Amino acid sequence: MSAEEVLRNPALFSPSVSTEVKAEGAEATPQDSDSAVKLPDPLELAIEYVTAAHTHGTPTTWAIRHVKYIAERLLMQYQVHDDILEATTAEHILTALHTCRQRRDSGTYVFDRLLQTQQKVQFADRARDRALREQADRELHGPLQQVDGTFEAKKLERAARQRAAALEKKRKCIDDLPTDDQDDQNQATQDETLFYEPTA
Repeated sequence: MSAEEVLRNPALFSPSVSTEVKAEGAEATPQDSDSAVKLPDPLELAIEYVTAAHTHGTPTTWAIRHVKYIAERLLMQYQVHDDILEATTAEHILTALHTCRQRRDSGTYVFDRLLQTQQKVQFADRARDRALREQADRELHGPLQQVDGTFEAKKLERAARQRAAALEKKRKCIDDLPTDDQDDQNQATQDETLFYEPTA
């Protein structure tokens, strides 16, 4: 039930506490406890996630998807969404996130309509180029594609082995099929058996 929301807010079940601290010795009230809890900053969460993902060797493509879930609205608002999509390393993602945070915190960023149009054109070009590359990969190597990350590479290796095993099994089945000469010989043996078999 909460899976999608956890993707958008990894801190869903551990809300951050406000940095405002009551004076020492002051008595806490229900209003204070309510106001002490605030929603976490999506950009800070995204930066923390990318740092941890890089430490544990998470593939860049996975990190990009998670960052989009966590902070996509802000990435679009401050026009760094394309920078995230084009990132090839965790450092590139962090640079884009820091740029987004700087633009937001400055309070002076003005949305650039011309840049938005250029980004849409670039997005369409990238989508077309990606489709052409994938088609070329399928024609050259089959459906498997080269991706980054140890886990995905192992998955592809396992899929390749399974595919090779399936092809080998099919080849053996084909080899076990009788040839035309064997069919003729079997048919002749059956005919001879029927011819010499005594009838009741």
